[in-house]
Order: sequence, then structure tokens, then C-alpha cells
Amino acid sequence: MVALGRVPAGFASRQVALVGRVPLTGSPAVCSVATRLFTLVMWLGGAVGSVAGLAGAREPTGVGVVSPPERLRRMFDHVTITVADRDASVPVYTAILATLGIEPTAFDEYGDFSIAPASKGRPATRGVHIGFRAPSRTAVDAFWQAGTNAGWRSDGEPGPRPQYVEGYYGGFLLDPDGNSIEAVHFKTMRERGEIDHLWIRVADVPAATRFYELVAPHGGFRVAVTREGYARFSGGPGRGSFSLLDNRAATENFHLAFSGTAAQVDAFHREAVAAGYRDHGAPGERPQYHPGYYAGFVLDPDGNNVEIVDHRR
Repeated sequence: MVALGRVPAGFASRQVALVGRVPLTGSPAVCSVATRLFTLVMWLGGAVGSVAGLAGAREPTGVGVVSPPERLRRMFDHVTITVADRDASVPVYTAILATLGIEPTAFDEYGDFSIAPASKGRPATRGVHIGFRAPSRTAVDAFWQAGTNAGWRSDGEPGPRPQYVEGYYGGFLLDPDGNSIEAVHFKTMRERGEIDHLWIRVADVPAATRFYELVAPHGGFRVAVTREGYARFSGGPGRGSFSLLDNRAATENFHLAFSGTAAQVDAFHREAVAAGYRDHGAPGERPQYHPGYYAGFVLDPDGNNVEIVDHRR
């Protein structure tokens, strides 16, 4: 199954799907040596970063980070889910995210998180876990209370989870489509942005890990932890993380986008398709999103839509 893409802030074409999109322009270009060196320097700057919430998920320390442009400092450019009933889901998402200081930035969009309605050709997202940054433990409590008051099921009452990392405090809800939505506060969480971490369930962790290892140098992240049934990827200090797990049914109909340069967009798509992964949109400009929006799309082994985008802003 395939997932929906995202229309960036401020555009009325917000509900345009990425599913089946025909690219407008673009041809592969060789990633420059400068881009490769830039990505390598980012990798070498590892320190204890955000966790994806599993025991022992620690990262080696290091020095020598070179500050990239702000758009390339984000672990996630955007994350999009589809919902079976927009009227049942969006108002509650708006209310619970408001307790964390996260307000709508466009139609059904909240910074790096966005929602789109499911349809016959784009089913609802299932089985993903999204951890949102909370400014305090009190905000975590308010998030969980607002969700349960609205009728969402608890997936774990607010409280400490020291098995994840020291000082970790989270509260968990289940949205109407069964996705696990968390508010989390801890010392080393992501420094900016709305989403701290993702847990993506997969059918085969080694296969999914190989795919995201291929994406990593182009999306500005790296593998941080691997063990049987689990892998975690990190963007580095304060930039968030995502984990791959095989302990439940695989996540479906999910869209995940990373920021990159145009050269990284081209190289990501070229290398992924050459490795046998399914094309979901060749590199090119998508002016229906905004002028200069340049992106390429590939499906991961579980059919989720992965993008690298250069906003050229």
C-alpha cells in the first residue's frame, strides 16, 4: 500500500495526493563531492540525541559538528498521515497538540506534521507511533487528559519511562485509526520542530534497515543502534530519530519526507531505484506545492512513501 504526500504550508492544493503522481520535470544528477563531504561531517558530529523510546537506545558521543542550513538541520521535513474520518480526527489532534504549544500552520498542518483524509485510493494510516515534543511534564499530562476527555483510548498513562532514557516522561493515546500518539519530555529530546521521534513497524527489520541505510546519506541521518528485531536511525544531537520494529503488524499508508539538496534528491532516487526499490515519483519540480519545490519519491519495502525534498527557499 502507498501513502499520501504533503502539500506545504499556505497552499490551497493541500489535499493533492502524491499517490500516482506524474513528475513534472527533473533528471538525475551526480551528487557533488561537496554534498558528500557535508553529509559525512554531519555524521561525525554524533552526541547523545533524541531517542525513539526503547531500552538501551544510546548513541556514541563526538565533536566537530558543522552547522548546516536550518532546513537541513531538521530530522523530518514533514510527516503525513491519512485518517478515515477527518471530522472525527482533526479537531482532537488540534486540541491535544495545542496543549504542547503546537498550533496549525496551514490547513490540517501543524509544522512538520500534517493530516489528509483517506479515500478509496489512499487508505488510512495504520500502525505508526508519533512522539511529539512537550515543553514540560505538565504539558504531557494535559495532552493525555485532553485526548481521553475527547474519547480517545489511552495507550499508556503519563509517567516516567526510565527504561527508555533517564528523565523520559511520556503519555500515550490511540487515535481513531489505531495509531499511537505520544507527548514526551526529556532532557535530550529534539531541540526544535514538532515531532521528536517515530516508531515504524515493518515486516522485516533487516530489509527495511538496508533501505533506510541507502537513504541515510542523502537525508542527513545515520543508523545509531541495531539489534534483532530493532533498528534506530538518528539525525544527530537534538535532531530526532526514528525506529524500525517488527513487534506488531507493519505500518501502512505512511508518508515520511527528509530535507536535502537537489543533488541529494537526485542521488537518493537514482540509487534506490537502481537497488530495486519502487519508484513513486522521479526527481522534479512540483510547483503545485510551491515554486521551487524539488523532490523525488520511492516506496520502502513495506510500501510507505519516502521522499527527499529541496524547498529551494
